[in-house]
Amino acid sequence: MQLAEITDAANKGVAKAQYELAEMLALGQVVERDFEKAALWYEKAARQGHVDAQFKLGQLCFHGRGVAQNLKQAALWFDCAAEEGHCEALYQAGLILENGAGVEVDPIRAAQMYAKAAEMGHHDAAFNLALLCHQGRGVQQDINKAVFYYGQAADNGHLQAQFNLALIYHQGAGIPRDPMRAAALYKQAAEAGFVTAQFNLALMLHQGDGVTPNIGDAYNWYRTSAENGHITAQFILGRMYANGEGVGLDHRESCRWLQRAAEQGHMKAQYELAIKYVRGEGVAKNSMLAAGWLGKAADQGYMKAIYSLGQLFRQGEGVDRNLPFALECFQKAAEDGHVEAQFCLGQMYQNGEGGLKSLEEAAKWYAKAAKQGHNRALLSLSDLHDG
Repeated sequence: MQLAEITDAANKGVAKAQYELAEMLALGQVVERDFEKAALWYEKAARQGHVDAQFKLGQLCFHGRGVAQNLKQAALWFDCAAEEGHCEALYQAGLILENGAGVEVDPIRAAQMYAKAAEMGHHDAAFNLALLCHQGRGVQQDINKAVFYYGQAADNGHLQAQFNLALIYHQGAGIPRDPMRAAALYKQAAEAGFVTAQFNLALMLHQGDGVTPNIGDAYNWYRTSAENGHITAQFILGRMYANGEGVGLDHRESCRWLQRAAEQGHMKAQYELAIKYVRGEGVAKNSMLAAGWLGKAADQGYMKAIYSLGQLFRQGEGVDRNLPFALECFQKAAEDGHVEAQFCLGQMYQNGEGGLKSLEEAAKWYAKAAKQGHNRALLSLSDLHDG
């Protein structure tokens, strides 16, 4: 039908023609795009019960395109189309009810809308319903129902659904644990570029959790997820290169990956990079840089870093010696149970390094370290008592 015929039929009140004219105006087909005129024709058709027009008018009201944004009005038009079984309208109505956009939050009705859309094959609706059932958010928690709807979405390529379902099978959260199924789902999502799935699959391959251990494949997935910005994967890659695990020993490459993770705040990477600077492994020795990275990890409460920072400033190698600060570091780590820090703290109190000499404090910390099996602390404690 030509534009003139469609326009004539629309003016005569034919709902189908009114909808077709609105579509042409909304899409800029044959006529110049004009959302305001499109909204007028969608409304005429919608008021006559044209379901697609009701849905499209709801979209315009929701986004404020061609009409003033009106979430309440959008919800009304989506509801009208949803009542007639419009799949996308059911999904949109569910979203509005779940999030309270223009209406009161109603997760129970949202779940009902999602369920109807899911039955019609709407994968995002199936995923959203699975989330509600999984989390028990506004509806009764039902892991089996969550697994069913995640599965529906996952089977149709929904990456987050594949990952969430894999996580349930991996952890055995509410259902029997099935690591083989988890690995298969992680792989589906991983191959489609889902970064956390890439990392989790690497972990399973590395640990042989439900799959045959394969350090080469684990390395490849760690590398892929690391290149996609996964911080823990970057850290693990740094360790693998440092140990020659699944890849050739390469301290420079180790430092490169540790640095990437460290710069994003990974405290263990910060600590291990600092140790590389202390030892000159893969980088030139640099105690100042080491102190900087140890400080960042220490600020996050990493006790190994706090202890190592104390050692660095106690020895004063490449940094200005600072015994009071070293004592403070050892004290903090020792109180957290770090055995070497307890021993060093005992030494400093025995020798009066960084503060007042206190044989009583020295004995206390030697005793704590000795209880953890520290032989030198036991000897030092014995010497104190003999002296």
